[in-house]
Amino acid sequence: AGQAELTEDTVQNELSYRQMLEQAVAENDFKLAIRIRYGGLLHLMDEKGMIRWDAHKTNRSYYYELKDKALRDDFEKLAYIFDCVCYGDFEVSASLYGQLEPVFDEFRDKLKK
Repeated sequence: AGQAELTEDTVQNELSYRQMLEQAVAENDFKLAIRIRYGGLLHLMDEKGMIRWDAHKTNRSYYYELKDKALRDDFEKLAYIFDCVCYGDFEVSASLYGQLEPVFDEFRDKLKK
C-alpha cells in the first residue's frame, strides 16, 4: 500500500481532528481527548483499508480485521485503554494523559508509514 492521496477531505479531516483534540486538552477534558484520539485512529485505519469502520462494530471486530500481528497487539492495548477511560469509571488526570498521549501517537505514526 502506497501513501494515501492528500485530498482536500483528508486535509480538512486532519485539521478538524487536531482542533477538536486541542480544544479537549485545553479544557482538561482528557476523557474526550482519548475518545477523539481513538476515533482518529479508527478513521485512519479505515482510510488505509486496514479495517472497515462501522458504528455497530466492536473493538474486537476491528482487532480481528487487522492483518498485521504487531499492529493488532498494539491496537488491543489502545482499545483496552479506550474502554477503561470511556466506559469504565476511570479518571484521566493531566499526568496520566501525558503518559497515554505518546502511546496513541506512536501507533498513529506506525499507521502513517
